Amino acid sequence: MGKLLKNIIYIFWKKDATYHPNIPNDIFQNIYSDAIAKGTRVNSKCIRAEWIENDFSYRFEEKGKYMYLYTYHKPNKYDIYTSNAYDNKKNLNYAVDKSFKTKTNGEKAIENLLAKFRSLEGFSPSSIPLKSAFGYTPEEFKICVPKQLYYINTKMCDRKLEHISGADFASHYPSSACGMMPDYHKFKKYEGRVLPNPAYPFAFYLKSGHIAEYGKYDTHDYIEKFGKYPDLFLSLWKLDPKDKFKQNLQVPDEEEITILMAPSKYELTSTMLYFYDLRHTDEDAKLVMNASIGNFHRQQYTKFKLAHLAAVIIARSNWKMLQVVEQVIKKGGFNSLIHVVVDGIMYQGKYAVGDHIKQLEHLNQEYTDCNAILLKSNFYAVEKDGQVIKFKHGAANVFEDGTPIPDTIDTIDELYKMRRTFSNATTIASNIRKMEESLNA
Repeated sequence: MGKLLKNIIYIFWKKDATYHPNIPNDIFQNIYSDAIAKGTRVNSKCIRAEWIENDFSYRFEEKGKYMYLYTYHKPNKYDIYTSNAYDNKKNLNYAVDKSFKTKTNGEKAIENLLAKFRSLEGFSPSSIPLKSAFGYTPEEFKICVPKQLYYINTKMCDRKLEHISGADFASHYPSSACGMMPDYHKFKKYEGRVLPNPAYPFAFYLKSGHIAEYGKYDTHDYIEKFGKYPDLFLSLWKLDPKDKFKQNLQVPDEEEITILMAPSKYELTSTMLYFYDLRHTDEDAKLVMNASIGNFHRQQYTKFKLAHLAAVIIARSNWKMLQVVEQVIKKGGFNSLIHVVVDGIMYQGKYAVGDHIKQLEHLNQEYTDCNAILLKSNFYAVEKDGQVIKFKHGAANVFEDGTPIPDTIDTIDELYKMRRTFSNATTIASNIRKMEESLNA
């Protein structure tokens, strides 16, 4: 069967439809109720003829934690709506207008970033400012985007720990987006490994996935520095065979392909500082700070082709944190390193590694010489003088008796009473399921 004929006979939802992810439960129910009232329910998911014979067709499915609603409106409008049936908070991370069109945090963030960057740097309203300022890179540059830094010392889990300290970087990724950035309009390509230099300070190694910035970091160095610590070492690299952009640490220097880039005359500094100053009073500013960088290397690399910027920002952030990791290892030995999550570090020791200034580029010392329990990554509680001063419950969402986990707890031992459950859908999700069951009856 030819490709054209397949496209006529079948609906290819990923290609044909507009995707509306994580609709809040109540709005999803409204969309579904509207479909029941006005549309025709179809049995086939992909046979196009069954869908287009009606003005409005729909189909409901459940997959794992999510509900899916597929809809068709004449003449040629296909949509997919999804909603998390078990954790509506995850749905509420999305902005939804009255027509039920959604924008993810990342989409809102990049739009706000573009608008302010365009304004501050004097680009015309019709311009594509980030492309003009930094160039758009091919998808192959994604191999150089480092893995986000996560590490947990499993030997120290599930026990009460003493003399625990912790620190975190303020607005870690936004601060790493400040300063000079590479410009793909000004690059040189070489066969073999070539080091960056003052004129071309950014080096991207497209065979191995390494990255270097003159006078700062070269990820080649991490092999020698951290190779003796296997768990930490593996957390630094994208080595999953299924990853399209899996890094290859075995590439000989002579077989490398190096792209050197000169810096752009533009920076993101003023834009990031603008949103940083508004972060406590403006929700959109917080979105830009937290969600814009991910748009630079989207899985579907069709817009904002800025993998070279994402690579530099994450590489700088990892480099800053790894310097702190080295300090902890040097002072207390490798086993004193407890937990690292992107911008935060937990370690055993009565000393501070940061200051008490919550500003860009600063490592803020959150607590020193405390008791703590760490169960899993991002699942821990810290206690000082009998009071819980920091608490993260990771994927756990209820206590053993089914009650929701509050924002604060009284003792660190309460961690042991928490668990993850998918057994109880939200009330609205249960109502939607009953609606679907009644249609099947």
